[in-house]
Amino acid sequence: MLRDLIKTIASPLPFGLSVRIVKPGLVAAFYHTISHNAPAHIKHLYPTVSPEQFEKDLDFLARHFEPTDVKDYLQNVSSKNKAKPKLLLSFDDGFSEVAHVAAPILTAKGIPATVFVNPSFIDNNDMLYRCKASLLIDKILSNGAMIELPDGAKPYFDRPIIPSKKFAQWIGHLDYSQRELLRKLTSELKVDFEKYLRVSKPYLSREETLKLANDGFTIGAHSMDHPNFANITLDEQIEQVESSLQWVQDNIPNQPRIFAFPFSSDGVSAAFYKYFLKDNPKICDLLMGTSGYKPTNTHKFINRIPLEVIGRNARQIIKGELNYYLAKRIINKHKVSIPL
Repeated sequence: MLRDLIKTIASPLPFGLSVRIVKPGLVAAFYHTISHNAPAHIKHLYPTVSPEQFEKDLDFLARHFEPTDVKDYLQNVSSKNKAKPKLLLSFDDGFSEVAHVAAPILTAKGIPATVFVNPSFIDNNDMLYRCKASLLIDKILSNGAMIELPDGAKPYFDRPIIPSKKFAQWIGHLDYSQRELLRKLTSELKVDFEKYLRVSKPYLSREETLKLANDGFTIGAHSMDHPNFANITLDEQIEQVESSLQWVQDNIPNQPRIFAFPFSSDGVSAAFYKYFLKDNPKICDLLMGTSGYKPTNTHKFINRIPLEVIGRNARQIIKGELNYYLAKRIINKHKVSIPL
């Protein structure tokens, strides 16, 4: 990919030089969870950052950026610190390790963060469909090199017995609209999600979320149950945003109305932005995407940098994003315009 090539070519540049050239006023970055061992519901989706690496990332970030929270950003959106660019740190999906592992580290270092939650998963009432897929994959790969397909999967393959890795890969590509198929496969493969939720408690409880807010963390909305917005209708997108924002307002006092897109904002139409940014601006104070370092034409939309990449730390990831942005700026391809 061009993005990766540019990052590799520019990697010898010192980090401080990249910052001085790009002059970012704000950098936003996010994780999902912090854990010594990748939980089964995550291990087949993306890398997990260890507490030790997380501390190293935070120490690096604090040296080069001024950590701030969303409330301060919204109140002082036009202010700039000439010494350091500001940093907005966040966590997606509301996993329980945020409270048990990440929050104590952040508190000790005095670094604020936002936790984006999916109300459908609070109190472990349900699980993101991709996390269910990860649990299924974990079982499939532990059962040998070949697998006899369950009845629900047989119509999608030309033979009843296939390599486990091939079946696991297919499971990993099931999408939000195939949740019922996933549920059927769960039953046929005898994976007990309800027991997993009950015993492992992968998500935050409402009480834990309240405590995070009381301890100074910001709580934001991440949709009700984490669909890919590119694959649902405009009405469904609006309902997902409004309902999840309202849940936060009803359950967690004194929170700004901030929303982070599940997966990404790719495929979201101009009509969506018109609805929230022009026609109904009070519904949502801030939208956040996941497309790396991409400043936009409005302070009400911020793109974030994902910090979970195999073999790379926060310094390497953020420097790569800044250098990629610089390369695009040289050829005047760096501007991101949100329809207003």
